[in-house]
Amino acid sequence: MLPNPLVYRLYSDRPFTFKGECQYTRSDGTVMTEKDDIQAVKGWNTLVFAGEGQNVTVRNAASGNRAELTFTSATPRVAVRLDPESLMFADNDLMTVNARLIQIGNYSGVVQLSTNVAGLSVEPATLTLNPLPKVSAQATGGRTARLRILDLEPQLLATKLTFRYTGKPNLNDMPFELLIKDSNSKQVGSGTGKVTAVRPGFDLFVSPFPLTLGRDSTVEVPFVLSSVMGFSGTVTVSAENLPGGVKATPMTVSVTKDRPATGSLTLTSDASLKPGVIPVTITARGEGSSATASLNLEVPKPSVAVSIPYAYNGISVYQGGTGSIEVLVSSAFGFQGTTTLSLTGLPKGVMAAPVSVQVKPMESTTLKIPLTVATDAELGTSSVQVTSSDSAGADGDGPPVRLTVRPTRVALGYVSQFGLAAGDAGIWVTRDKYGAGGFETTLRHVVDGKDSAAITVTGPVYHLFGLPDAAVLALGSGATWVVTDKGAIPGAVAPDGATSGAVDHLGRLVFVQSTAAAYGYQFRLVRWTPTTGTTEIVDAAQAYSSGGQLFRSNNGRWMLYRPQYSAGDSKSMRLQAK
Repeated sequence: MLPNPLVYRLYSDRPFTFKGECQYTRSDGTVMTEKDDIQAVKGWNTLVFAGEGQNVTVRNAASGNRAELTFTSATPRVAVRLDPESLMFADNDLMTVNARLIQIGNYSGVVQLSTNVAGLSVEPATLTLNPLPKVSAQATGGRTARLRILDLEPQLLATKLTFRYTGKPNLNDMPFELLIKDSNSKQVGSGTGKVTAVRPGFDLFVSPFPLTLGRDSTVEVPFVLSSVMGFSGTVTVSAENLPGGVKATPMTVSVTKDRPATGSLTLTSDASLKPGVIPVTITARGEGSSATASLNLEVPKPSVAVSIPYAYNGISVYQGGTGSIEVLVSSAFGFQGTTTLSLTGLPKGVMAAPVSVQVKPMESTTLKIPLTVATDAELGTSSVQVTSSDSAGADGDGPPVRLTVRPTRVALGYVSQFGLAAGDAGIWVTRDKYGAGGFETTLRHVVDGKDSAAITVTGPVYHLFGLPDAAVLALGSGATWVVTDKGAIPGAVAPDGATSGAVDHLGRLVFVQSTAAAYGYQFRLVRWTPTTGTTEIVDAAQAYSSGGQLFRSNNGRWMLYRPQYSAGDSKSMRLQAK
């Protein structure tokens, strides 16, 4: 009464009882439930293992359990074995082989013999299979190991069959089927073999690989014709069994005994061609001879090809902004109509609505899929793929694009590298123009993407320095301002060379100053205080040079001096502001 029962024999050196239920997970992830109820005695025990689905039971066999061996009669049919299986013909000669007709399921009666190859006949064309005796125990000597195990004798008719080939095409190890039919021409069995026929004529070769042909397109079928046994003459090659919507113009070539002939058939399809895999026969005929070759014509489903041009460049978008991804769409295998494009792999917070586009055969279309980026979109780089509802590939075509989400940005317009400085919050930028009163510069304080202040001063500003008190120091031509959101306060004129310096943690400008010396110029490190206009020497012993730069640490207590060039004693130095 148990499903799929198996009987096991267990030997134990002592009696024991084992009962319980457990669950365990197989390597494929399936969770199994096993129930055990075993009461073993010392010596041999008979257990029954049964299972169905995810449930298994193991228990002692009951006293009434038994095993039965049941025989089921096979479906009556006839199997044929040829010896040898390969037939060789050089002319319309005969070839006789041994044949064994195995009467499976005690098949009997008159059968008809034929083949599935045109021109290949077999004699005798009919045979009578007598009913077989009932199976009974027999002596085992002299039979094969398998029959000795079954204690059976072979149940078959051993005879000889004679084949003749009168077909025109030359054949090279071509498989054939020996057909066994009853008196009503119903097939009741078969056998297999191979046939080779070599006569004056030609061999036809086409590539065995499938050919792909879409709607409203063409494909070439190359072929080679080789002379056999000195054949020379004109041969016409054509395509047969073509599907609806495909045409091919026959091609005539000349074959000589010294040189093969080559050519190709052009298959042309129209819009009515249906998808599928169609076997096509290529046939060559000429001078009373013929040859054939087969190939499969694959007709893909019309689809679209989608890709992202220059995907390797990557695309950047910004939180709270918009963007787009350019997509190239083209028809594949005759697709015509409207398709819908989507983007997969978008990061959290980036949205792109599907876009529909009209696609025409033999044409490509470039369009842009708009992107909307939330202000809290996930920062980082993602791999984004474009797909179409009609794409041949489930995951889209072509390489994906790297989409990088960057923090919110604000367009500042033209800003020089010296007209930009960090503020206590946000940044300060400069923009100069000619106004009604002459040349003037506007200093904008941009915080969280918006202007918190816009202060205008008269004259150009060449350099901005961030000060530790949320202000900026603006250096102009003959003028200096300390600028805050409340306005600009004029200060002392900065000394020459100050634009190459950096501001320390106390708001002092440290820079390299040049002074006249007996043999040219001397360079020294100085410190200028904007509020007082005083300049003091910090270091005159080290070798400084014109064109060097100073870079401050985040807290302004340390600076790095980098000379314009390293020669002699001039080298980079780390300086501490005191």
